[in-house]
Amino acid sequence: MRRTLATLALLRMAAPLAPSRTPHSGYHGQGSSTPFFEGWYNRLTLPEAETSVALIFAVFDPGAAHAAVRRWGGAFANASARQYSTAGWLASLGPLFSPHYQVLMSLGRATGFVEVDGERLSFARAPFYAEKNWGAAFPSRWWWLQCNAFEASLEGCSELTLTATGATRQLLAGTRLDRSEDVALIGLHVDGEFLPFPDVRWTVAPWGDWRVSGAYEGLTVDIAATASDAGVPVRVPTDAGMADGATETYDGRLSVELRRGGDVLVAASTHLACCETGGDYASGVWGPAASEMAEPLRTVAFNLDLERAVSAGLDAAQRRGWLEIPGL
Repeated sequence: MRRTLATLALLRMAAPLAPSRTPHSGYHGQGSSTPFFEGWYNRLTLPEAETSVALIFAVFDPGAAHAAVRRWGGAFANASARQYSTAGWLASLGPLFSPHYQVLMSLGRATGFVEVDGERLSFARAPFYAEKNWGAAFPSRWWWLQCNAFEASLEGCSELTLTATGATRQLLAGTRLDRSEDVALIGLHVDGEFLPFPDVRWTVAPWGDWRVSGAYEGLTVDIAATASDAGVPVRVPTDAGMADGATETYDGRLSVELRRGGDVLVAASTHLACCETGGDYASGVWGPAASEMAEPLRTVAFNLDLERAVSAGLDAAQRRGWLEIPGL
């Protein structure tokens, strides 16, 4: 079941705001005089009603305008835990990548109501997800999978969230060194432990079928997703402005299996996955393909210890007024 969002009347996080700040939760375009976009994607899943609601807010090409978007927070299961940049600490370096990407909240609990065409749907502690993109341009092609509401038959853990995405993005956009690369990341939270999979392979159809696998420190993960409906259009930044450029469903059937060697650690399935493809699929099925981030950039970008040290240093420098990185 799918609903068109008319009014998001009340949404309240179920616990106090966490003292740990999520990286890149602010607005990155302050003072920008070049083409720029920033968009926030929020998804609310209502398993009992077998429906989802998505709210997308975007700022597109503000130019010299003084857009004001204030930072917001949410409740985290471990309020003292360090929050990481989804694309690694290099996401702080402005135009290096385009676009940038940050998961703001993989699993929140929301209470409130949604009103659509006069019909009110109330919810309490419903699964909530939030992410954002920003930069000079959207990818030329991408796929995306997300779910934080799995079937009760979840094996190997009590709580699981999944976000996986792959894209053809620009590196050093707008410079003489501008080039494109295929990149991807699978992010799992298993009972609160974050597992990033930077080694990703995929075969994705223009619509309806996603086959994705990843490897990380002796772990492997396999994801299979399908969509039986036609999906709904999603507006994205284009050279001509915001326009329908992607297709998305909230009713995707998805299975995920996490293994170490021959041992299955986690197995889960859902019929409430969000599945998306976008951009240029004129050549048909994308794949088999793999993330192309080159060394040493790849190792540097996904070194969590280095990310922790660099991010802490940048935070301290901003507090002391030594530098200002918009949105960090």
